[in-house]
Amino acid sequence: MKNISLVLGLTAASLFSTGAMAQAYVSGGVGFSQISVRCGNWTSCDRSDTAAKITGGYELGNGFALEVGYITFGKGKVSYFIFSEQFKVDGFTLGGAYRLPLTKDSEMSLRLGAAHLKTKGSTQIFGRPRGSYSEEKPDAYAGFGFGYTLDKHLKIEAGCDFSRASYQDEKVNVRAITLGARYAF
Repeated sequence: MKNISLVLGLTAASLFSTGAMAQAYVSGGVGFSQISVRCGNWTSCDRSDTAAKITGGYELGNGFALEVGYITFGKGKVSYFIFSEQFKVDGFTLGGAYRLPLTKDSEMSLRLGAAHLKTKGSTQIFGRPRGSYSEEKPDAYAGFGFGYTLDKHLKIEAGCDFSRASYQDEKVNVRAITLGARYAF
């Protein structure tokens, strides 16, 4: 029993000792996205748009962090003569990040977690609204990026984020490549 108490005490002390290194941060980025809908028989197929994300996180120490965020993969549009459909994908992410220092001022980050993405769409015939739909499902979320330190609190970040969203009851891959900044408090 003493051994268990000693192990628990040492574990708690090591967790609390990393609290001095713990730090909250916010980050945001803007870039471009792609939604991998099939363009097979469509006469027009636009799957790329502007991506944006905002993330709040808490560094736990030793390169690990917990993050929650919002990301939009933009809009897409497909059409076949008189029929057209517009859709957009966005949602929330929750996961962990690991930052690996590359040099004194640069780092590489890896992210893994879950995303709850929502696809909203609307259809038109002859340019008149004919209906709308909304699909949302959770799926895995992953990403990687590179950061460069400007000062004690501010870093520039470039990143790629990947997940899957529902579109017409199918899973489609979504990707975002962004450039932004991270501010640590």
